[in-house]
Amino acid sequence: MKDLFSKKRTSRYLEHKAPSQTTTTTTNTTKTTTATTTTTITTTTTTTTTTTTTVNNNNNNNNNNSNMYCHHYHHKQQQ
Repeated sequence: MKDLFSKKRTSRYLEHKAPSQTTTTTTNTTKTTTATTTTTITTTTTTTTTTTTTVNNNNNNNNNNSNMYCHHYHHKQQQ
């Protein structure tokens, strides 16, 4: 019986006090949106230049060798 009495007393106290007690709840909501755009541009330029030069010096070399041989031979003859 004692428990029932204390429960009644508590609920009467809350009923009596409830109108004068005010609870204010303030909720601040901040929404942040971040957009990130990444653009990557890669440019590769490859330039290849090949130059081939062919010079036929066989005739000139033969002539030079012949001249040298002749000169050498002639020189020997002069001694």
